[in-house]
Order: sequence, then structure tokens, then C-alpha cells
Amino acid sequence: MRDVIQPILDRRGEADESLRQIVEVLAERLGWAAIYLVEGEELAPGPSSGPPPAEPATIVPIRYEGRVIGELRVGREAQDLNAIAEAIAPLCLVAWDTGGVPWSELS
Repeated sequence: MRDVIQPILDRRGEADESLRQIVEVLAERLGWAAIYLVEGEELAPGPSSGPPPAEPATIVPIRYEGRVIGELRVGREAQDLNAIAEAIAPLCLVAWDTGGVPWSELS
């Protein structure tokens, strides 16, 4: 599964745009994908794609230097989700601060 996001990572585009593209690609394969980012003591919704299920099938922590900075949530079980979470962690650090604007309102 990591191979499907590698071209996006290799482009080294803007972090927020890359994360949006990644959740879109994952949603195409897994029905739904979302990234939640730690803000203070809580998780805040980040980019997502696809119709959200009643319950995510899989939730994988996104860690950076051992600290949980978010979660990757998907609609169906899949292999390599831990590797994907590890690969997107640096992007999550850069993209998490939207200045209080919800991800859904960012263009």
C-alpha cells in the first residue's frame, strides 16, 4: 500500500496538498481515509476523503520521534498502514496548523 502514496511523497509538494492527495488515494482503495491531528490534548479532524463509515475499520497512530501527533483512519483493513503513518508524519508536523480554519474550508 505504501507504493501508492510514494509518488505523492516524492513530489515534495506543499504538506497540506500532499496530505489531501494521500487521503484521496487511500480512500479510492479503502472506501474512506482521514487524518486526525493532535491539537493540545485533543484530536482535530484533518483532511479526509470518501464517505465516512459509522466506525473506522483501522486506526493507526502517527508518530514523530516517538510522540503521537495524529491518527490515520481508514474504512477497510489494509497492510502497510503503519509504514504509511510513518511516512506521512513529517507532513503532519508541517500541515497541522491551519490557523483555526477547518480543513474542509481550506482550498
